[in-house]
Amino acid sequence: MSAVDFLRHFIESGWVAAVAIMVLGLEFLAIAFVRVRGARWITLLDLTLMAAPGVLLLSALLAALRDVHWAWVAASVASALPLHLLDLRRRARLLRYAAVAAQDAAAATLPPRSPR
Repeated sequence: MSAVDFLRHFIESGWVAAVAIMVLGLEFLAIAFVRVRGARWITLLDLTLMAAPGVLLLSALLAALRDVHWAWVAASVASALPLHLLDLRRRARLLRYAAVAAQDAAAATLPPRSPR
C-alpha cells in the first residue's frame, strides 16, 4: 500500500475524524490536569464549552464519512452552534471582567494624588 493509498483510506474511512476527536480528548485531559495543578483561571465549564463544538463538528464529519443517516450529521452540526455561542458569550464576559480587574489593579498601584 502506497502512502497515497493509505492517506486516501485514512480520510475516506473516517479515521481522520476519529483521531482528531481522540487528540481533542487528550488535550482536554491535559488542560484539566494543568488546571488541577494550579492554573485555576480556566474552569471545567469553560474548557468544556471550548471543546464541545469542535468535538460535535468532528463527530458530524465522522458520521458523514461513514455514511451515517443524514439526521445524525445535521443533529451534530446543529448542536455545535448553541454551544459555540455560549462559549463566545462566556469569553466576552471573562474579557470584560479581566479588563475591569486590570483597571482596578492599575488604579491601586498609582500613587495618591496630592491636592492642588
